[in-house]
Amino acid sequence: MSEYSMPETFAQADSIGFSTAVLDSIFANPAYGLPADSVAVDGTPDGVHVAVVERPSGAEEGMLGAAYRTPVGSNSFLLGFLLLIVVVISVNSASLRRILKNYYNELWSIRIRPNVFDENPSSSRSMSVMLALQFIAMGGVCAYYGCVPMLEATGIAAVFSCMAVVGVYYLFQRCAYWLLGYAFATPDRRRQFVAGFAASQAFAGMAFIIPAFLLMEFPAWREGTLIFCAGVYICSRLIFISKGFRIFYRQIGSLLYFILYLCSLEIIPLFAVYFCLVRLVEYTY
Repeated sequence: MSEYSMPETFAQADSIGFSTAVLDSIFANPAYGLPADSVAVDGTPDGVHVAVVERPSGAEEGMLGAAYRTPVGSNSFLLGFLLLIVVVISVNSASLRRILKNYYNELWSIRIRPNVFDENPSSSRSMSVMLALQFIAMGGVCAYYGCVPMLEATGIAAVFSCMAVVGVYYLFQRCAYWLLGYAFATPDRRRQFVAGFAASQAFAGMAFIIPAFLLMEFPAWREGTLIFCAGVYICSRLIFISKGFRIFYRQIGSLLYFILYLCSLEIIPLFAVYFCLVRLVEYTY
């Protein structure tokens, strides 16, 4: 039996039946003209299949890139608009304190009081308009984040559309409450009823300031922030409804009218507004 001697070179190993394809691929160097990412197939014995590995091209394979959309929290126009409302209200601190004190009384009390607008009508009415605008703007931002999926909160047009819907809903409620007071209450009670609505929305709008900015800057806090906003809005509505009950309740028969009021002005319109917001966000996104 002949003694086996180890080959000293790759050429000798190939001549006695060893495949050097893998070794040639490992030791290949582009400087010698052999690509490093391919497998040499020269000298491979018959019946041996060698897989050829090719690098995929990033330009030919993969997913198509999508256009970058600026998040709502990074939109300077929206941030500037919201900050402008807050600054304008904060600058008129004397008028703000006076009207908030009056709104507090209008929110809880049903005692007939002098109208605060009779003392300084121009400044008080302008401040009431700014507080209503603040509620519409901050409430629109919160309503937008409540309707759009978290990772898709990038539609600036949808935000202003939600503000428009909240504004229309605010005007609808104010007109409806005025008509309700005109039909079922005295002029003083009607004024109290409408003023109570304005007061509830003004305090809710002030409570929405911090949550609105948190939703834009920290979307990860969205769930807890929206729960807080919903709680604030529900509390403001319950306080206003309780005042309306004290104004309009006269006898047991008036409960029927009060139930009709709840269904027609408090429950059904709210669901209709939510449906409009969801559809509008889907359309404008």
